[in-house]
Amino acid sequence: MKFDRRENEMSQEIKLPDEKEKQLAGAGSRSFAKYLDEDNISVRVVSETNGETITIPQPTLRLIIDLLTEISKGNAVTLMPVHMELTTQEAANILHCSRPHLIKLLNQGKIDFEKIGTHRRIKCQDLIEYKAERKRKEQEAAKELTAFSQELDLDQF
Repeated sequence: MKFDRRENEMSQEIKLPDEKEKQLAGAGSRSFAKYLDEDNISVRVVSETNGETITIPQPTLRLIIDLLTEISKGNAVTLMPVHMELTTQEAANILHCSRPHLIKLLNQGKIDFEKIGTHRRIKCQDLIEYKAERKRKEQEAAKELTAFSQELDLDQF
């Protein structure tokens, strides 16, 4: 993985994991999951020539488990720093929407962006905040619908 500080972009060859990688990732995920209740854990990393102990904070452990779980399912995984700026196509892909729909959201002021020349750039952090707010609103609407259906006694159907 390369991080080009000048361009503020990360480039990484994305490839699907093979069967051995999926099995190793699954075993690693299950092993790490046993320690999720700990604040910090120490991991011994051993190679043929070296070894060292690394302390991993709990939120980082959760991230490692999530990554390993996805790899064990055969999914390719990539990381991006939250300060990274995204193109409109990258942002649309993350939101699982079309690029024209994303541009409509930008123009409506629902997601902050910067315009560099003719190009729009969206900070990953702003996109994450929008996505979290959208999820919160969806959950709130689902609760209201559930309460409404119970009020009308529609849950019998």
